[in-house]
Amino acid sequence: MKHEASRAEVMALWRLCFEDTEAFTRFYFDAKYQEGNTLVYRDATGEMVAALQMIPYRMTYAGGMIDASYISGACTHPSHRGEGIMKRLLADAFQKMRARGVALSILIPQEPWLFDYYYRQGYVAVFDYRMEEETGEGRRPTGLGVREVRPGEERMEDLYAYFDARMRERGCCVQHDRADFTVIVEDLLSSEGALLGVFSDTGAVVGIAFAEPMEGGVRVKEYSCDSCEGRRALVLALAGRWKGWRQEWRELPSEGPVVHHGMARVVDAGQLLRLYADSHPGERLAIQFTDEMLPENSGIFVLDEGVCHRVERQTGALPVEMDARTLTGWLSRCQPGSAPWMSLMLD
Repeated sequence: MKHEASRAEVMALWRLCFEDTEAFTRFYFDAKYQEGNTLVYRDATGEMVAALQMIPYRMTYAGGMIDASYISGACTHPSHRGEGIMKRLLADAFQKMRARGVALSILIPQEPWLFDYYYRQGYVAVFDYRMEEETGEGRRPTGLGVREVRPGEERMEDLYAYFDARMRERGCCVQHDRADFTVIVEDLLSSEGALLGVFSDTGAVVGIAFAEPMEGGVRVKEYSCDSCEGRRALVLALAGRWKGWRQEWRELPSEGPVVHHGMARVVDAGQLLRLYADSHPGERLAIQFTDEMLPENSGIFVLDEGVCHRVERQTGALPVEMDARTLTGWLSRCQPGSAPWMSLMLD
């Protein structure tokens, strides 16, 4: 049974299912909770036994922007787990996303075993990162200054403009608007973290980093710099703030070991395939796509000369068969520019 959400009930279930501090729980519900983006499931007695949030984001893809929906706070009452309730709630969420024009559902599993669970619902791990350790040794680059910036300070708008421009340069990347940027910084500061800006001798922003302490060290959750010298200036600034602590930097994935971080699932195959075809005009391909959880997403799609057509039957060569996992993975690997990237999601 699905009914309208109740903020108080959703918060109570959140407290029961997650180990977040009360301060973070209240912060999350003040900053992110919206009734219109919440789905709940009630049992036959009317008790709310499961809930999830569908938080809207924009995302660069195929040279443009798409709408994505971030699944957050998905939880089921312990006494009702194993009954398939979350699968039914997710299927309902996919339908609502599709009706809103959302192309992709994204999430970050909070436990390793959840990667397998969401894989069975059609998600695939596409958002990875590699970890690089740094030491605070060496000479500080000349002509650059690093300082922490807090909400309300004059340079905050400049830092957001720089951050926004750099994130938009990434070819397949979840974006953060100005309001979300404020939430990210407030959450960072509540965890004793810091937002650092790198400034040239003329005052221009040439780098940014989001850092927070962890056990025995400091983690750079996101950063961007115009130069290697700017990154080095950040390393030394962090070493000065957190003396003797290990530094771990999250980097875009490349060759070598990566950490699986986030997952994605197609909820509007036609929309994504049309964008893909437009950005790959020389590709010819027929795809027979089957989505068991979202039947209206299924179909035969023919890509030819930059256009994607949905057809009733394929008359030429046999189409390539794909399900939600294989199509999502294929689309995420075929984009020019950087690898798929998602960060700063209050995870």
